[in-house]
Amino acid sequence: MATSRKGTGRTPKRRAPNLTPDLVSEIVGLIHQWRGRLTWPALIEAIEQAKHVTYTRQALAKHSAISRAYDSYKELPSAGAPARKRRGESAVVDLVLEEIDKEKAEVLRLKSENERLLGQFVRWAYNASQRGLAEDYLNRPLPEAPRKRERDLQRVK
Repeated sequence: MATSRKGTGRTPKRRAPNLTPDLVSEIVGLIHQWRGRLTWPALIEAIEQAKHVTYTRQALAKHSAISRAYDSYKELPSAGAPARKRRGESAVVDLVLEEIDKEKAEVLRLKSENERLLGQFVRWAYNASQRGLAEDYLNRPLPEAPRKRERDLQRVK
């Protein structure tokens, strides 16, 4: 831990804890719920307010789930666009339109995730075929959990 400079009167900043899978999921959720213009400084500030820790852009971008969520949000057609204001419409209509926008964003995010997973499947299938693994071998059922097999053997004895 660094020491403070003599005479500055400042205490050193503590290092933020490592990003855990749970925290990464929470940050991804924060991005999915984001409304308005998303920037790295704004995201860092929102994380600091929610979790009372500060991470750098580089630390956040190092995690692929956070980077994908950030990039997919930035690719949305309505990302950063100001909220639509319509004269003469009720608050209920505004809420419904906002909910529709959220659902459209979720559909786009899921389509993007589906494309990524399909690409991963194609890559795995190619690599498996290069290793000589046949489709029937890859489609074999998973073995039973060891505990269940042990219980079954004990019953037989």
